[in-house]
Amino acid sequence: MGTTMSAESNSPATEPRKNETFAGQADETLFERAMSDAAIGMAIVSLDGRWIKVNDAVCTFFGYPREELLDLSFQDITYADDLFSDLDLLNATLEGKISNYRLEKRYIHKSGAIVWALLVVSLVRTSSGAPKFFISQIEDIDERKRAEVALADSESRWNFALEAAGHGVWDRNLKTGTLYRSPLWYRMLGYEPSELPVDGRTWIELVHPDDRAIVESADRDAYDDDTQDTRSEIRMRHKDGHWVWILNRGRVAERDSAGNPVRFIGTHTDITERKAREERLRAANERVELAVQAGNVGIWELDLASGRVTWDERMYQLYGITPDQFDNTRPSWRRLIHSDDVKTVTAAMDAVIAERGRTQIDFRIVRGDGSIRHIRALAQIPESVPGDGERLIGTQWDITDHKNLSDELFEEKERLRITLHSIGDAVVTTDVNMAVTFMNPIAERLTGWTYEHAEGMPLIDVFRIVNAETRETVRNPIEECLERMQPFYLQAGTVLISRSGQEFFIQDSAAPVRTSTGEVIGAVLVFQDVTHARAMQEELVHAAMHDSLTGLPNRRSFEQTLEELCRETEGRTSAHTLCFIDLDRFKLVNDTAGHAAGDALLVEVSKILRSCVTVEHHLARIGGDEFALLLPKCRLELGQEIAVRMVDAISHHSFLWGGRHYDVGASVGLTEITAEQHDPIALMKEADVACYTAKSEGRGKASTYRRDKGSAERRHREIHIAASLQAAIDANRFTLFAQHIRELNVFGTAPHETLEVLVRMRDDDGGMIPPSEFITAAERHGVMHKIDRWVLYTLFNDYRSLLEQNDHIDLSINISASSLDDPFLWPFVRDIISETTIAPSRICFEITETAVINNASVAIKFCRSAREYGCRIALDDFGVGLSSFAYLKNFQVDELKIDGSFIQNIQSSEIDRKLVEAMAGVGRALGIVTVAEWVEDAATLEVVRNIGIDRAQGYHIARPMPLKTVLEIGYVERALAQH
Repeated sequence: MGTTMSAESNSPATEPRKNETFAGQADETLFERAMSDAAIGMAIVSLDGRWIKVNDAVCTFFGYPREELLDLSFQDITYADDLFSDLDLLNATLEGKISNYRLEKRYIHKSGAIVWALLVVSLVRTSSGAPKFFISQIEDIDERKRAEVALADSESRWNFALEAAGHGVWDRNLKTGTLYRSPLWYRMLGYEPSELPVDGRTWIELVHPDDRAIVESADRDAYDDDTQDTRSEIRMRHKDGHWVWILNRGRVAERDSAGNPVRFIGTHTDITERKAREERLRAANERVELAVQAGNVGIWELDLASGRVTWDERMYQLYGITPDQFDNTRPSWRRLIHSDDVKTVTAAMDAVIAERGRTQIDFRIVRGDGSIRHIRALAQIPESVPGDGERLIGTQWDITDHKNLSDELFEEKERLRITLHSIGDAVVTTDVNMAVTFMNPIAERLTGWTYEHAEGMPLIDVFRIVNAETRETVRNPIEECLERMQPFYLQAGTVLISRSGQEFFIQDSAAPVRTSTGEVIGAVLVFQDVTHARAMQEELVHAAMHDSLTGLPNRRSFEQTLEELCRETEGRTSAHTLCFIDLDRFKLVNDTAGHAAGDALLVEVSKILRSCVTVEHHLARIGGDEFALLLPKCRLELGQEIAVRMVDAISHHSFLWGGRHYDVGASVGLTEITAEQHDPIALMKEADVACYTAKSEGRGKASTYRRDKGSAERRHREIHIAASLQAAIDANRFTLFAQHIRELNVFGTAPHETLEVLVRMRDDDGGMIPPSEFITAAERHGVMHKIDRWVLYTLFNDYRSLLEQNDHIDLSINISASSLDDPFLWPFVRDIISETTIAPSRICFEITETAVINNASVAIKFCRSAREYGCRIALDDFGVGLSSFAYLKNFQVDELKIDGSFIQNIQSSEIDRKLVEAMAGVGRALGIVTVAEWVEDAATLEVVRNIGIDRAQGYHIARPMPLKTVLEIGYVERALAQH
């Protein structure tokens, strides 16, 4: 502003014009007097804002002496916030845009106070129109401005208070027909001011139809009763259509000369929430009252000042008395409480009164009829209203049924708790979120978590389970059961890992827990530690699949392995070898040295066999002295080499027991597993046949089963016969034959005849099966002892009569090695003989030398019993064993049947002759009858007679004939000879 103004009045160029402006001295004097005498401040101000002349009013207003003020510019004492607006107007005046201006502005008083003034500024120009100076009028408006500010502040505070209180203001003028509404009023109903008319009557249309009468009634009261204030609660329609509850307050602000109201002012307040709370409170009170009635809750009140007790009707019903039986005092009330509970109830009530608190207590009362009921009471001292005395109020209701049920539930819960703590199963319960809610001690022990630490924890953190083999985490069973909404059981092989890392094999079940309505509220998990049981089971499985003596797999295990290998072989070109191993002379060790020696021998043999095979081979003990070996992916030729190695290893092993050495051996049968032959049963039979062949060829050998046509046919026939043996016994398709044994050195009277009893078998078509076929099959398949019993039973029952009639005929009966193993054989024989009249001396039992070798102890026992009973014993096939003569030292016999292999070539073989002579000589020396077998011609008969053999048997003597025929002929010939 300093750049636009100039001190033109002080420059020499302006002096002529100055004289022209104040041409008349009188006018100048008059102006100065008017300025000096003016009640308002007047001043002449230079164009740069400095004071040229000021009157006393100006000095008084600013508080400066004249001389001091004239040294200042108006800018120096203008309030900073108002300076720029003043300068803008000043510049506009200088530029000619305006001729003068008015401005309310603030100045700074000499005291530092801010003062308000009304400034009127006019610009004086020279005759040429150039700006000369300003004439300013300064009117003191400070008091008015401060009043306006105070008023504005007051209005602001009122508006704020109304806004904060939620009061919308309205002003209805009946004279003008207008209606004022405050902004809050519009916002309360969701309108903009322009959306509603301002006439005084249309607002009634916003009022709920049911509430308009309330508004109209308030207006009438204002007219009729000189009512100044009105108050009502009405509903008004919001812009969006819903109804807003309004507290309508109004006051008559102005009346006309007749006293009629012409102006109303009031407020509208949104009380919708309050009305909703009142409705909720009303509904709650209604529910409480219904609950009190339904629950038979009694309400009582004790005035603490007077001590008076007030009961409602239900209290009397609760105590079973009438009002005239109660005097409304505490002592009267105490008499109705059970004597054991009076002290407790009194103390509780006194504590509530002393502490101004609240209590709940259960106690017993004695009703008017003498019955005892359980009561629950609530009591508290409410906040008192000024002027009212303090009161203790409360409620009481009968909880007898609840108490009884609680006692029953507690007892049931206690029983359940004791049960769960006592049982051997671990029990864990969870909520529906699978958080632990209970654990019994067993569950704590197995998981390693105490219930206090586990409560509320996710079950997956407490119950960690994995698969025993894969170690993969197993899905939580409770999660499974809650998903399926049915019981769930863990699979076997699940391991629980406890908190400490200890592992347990477990089995478990999980089931949802439901309420009586079927709602699932959680689940229960029951699990058992089966670690020990699993170990025992594994031991049992191992025992079931292994031989306890040698530790080798047993027959069952071997057969399973064989079946698996056979399945793999089907349709493939690979071949495998199966070996059947049978020990030689094992029974000799077992019978002479005892079972302990036999067991020790089997252990040593198993070690020898293990040393001959690799881990890929499957070695097993499948019977008493029988072993089997499976050689996967091994051709028959290589299998033969392994078999020979095993035979050699065993034959070179000397078994030492009790200071005595025993030589044992082994025979091995082999067969090949191929795609053409992979039937496990057939393969085992083939290996068995091959082993039998090895034994029959002299033992200590390895024999291979050959599937040529002849062998196959013989094998199939043997299998067919073996399968039909039991059926033949049941169908009685066996028959008895007999062959004569001739006395060679008896002259004179007719001697006793001797018959060897033979057995024959017929097939399904009635054809005769040779003994060499079915007896071999019967011995190999363990049926021979049954045939022996059939022979004995049939002989002494079906032929009893003929035998008793032919008392001159002696009988020689064969007993197989398998029958000698039967401890009940002799009692059976003795019983059937005793039921006849046949003399025991007529009976001779033939036992093969092989049977004696393999069953020495049982054979000796049977023979001793038979000889003691009066029967005779014959040693059959004598001479085939290397120790034949040695057995005669310990084995007492009555006859020696020299094996036919020594007799059939006796005419041409000097060795056979010498051996037979030696045998005959031993027989004579020991008093034992000798019998020559296989005497097929007269020349042989003559040789054996000359040697001194006592008896002869063979086709030259007689061919086998049906026993019945022989006995019937013998009976007739005997009868004819006697006549």
